[in-house]
Amino acid sequence: MSNKLFMVLLGATVTGRLIEQHDVLFAIADDLTQLIPTFKNAWPNASVHVDAWREVSSVQGHRIHLSDVPSDNDLKLYFFNLGGYVQGDMEEHHHKALVVANNQAQATQYIKQSEFYRNRGYQGAESHIDDKFAVDIDDVHVVNDLIAGNSLYLHISQEADLQADDVWQVGYLSLSKLAKRKPSIEA
Repeated sequence: MSNKLFMVLLGATVTGRLIEQHDVLFAIADDLTQLIPTFKNAWPNASVHVDAWREVSSVQGHRIHLSDVPSDNDLKLYFFNLGGYVQGDMEEHHHKALVVANNQAQATQYIKQSEFYRNRGYQGAESHIDDKFAVDIDDVHVVNDLIAGNSLYLHISQEADLQADDVWQVGYLSLSKLAKRKPSIEA
């Protein structure tokens, strides 16, 4: 068994809310099924489910793996939550993205070239990265900071043979159905 980094989109029906709420969680486990207690703790007073997940091992031609020693390079994995609008639609649409960069300025420059950022907005309702650091970005986080306390560190290395990012597994998955799921073969 080997520890893996998972990125999970949780959905929840929260008492007193009219629409389903969502959040992203980064967690380390051998298999997704081991994270069920973590999902329940994320929203202890709600009915929680998984809407999408991916194992994070390949981002922008970089291999992502975990180690018990800190990395000796400057590369970081950034998580962005972009917000944007479609004219005539009463919704703020969101796009979640991972970016490998040496610093936040470089990561922000990269994400501002994305299709979502360039095309999900119009005058008066511009696309944005939610305002964490007074830049027009919804949220930006260093993933290593989000998994702090696990005594594991992200190591990022560029690899020429990596063709694509990890694939998202998308679709409503109740925790009871997840509990019945067989652990992945790679675990």
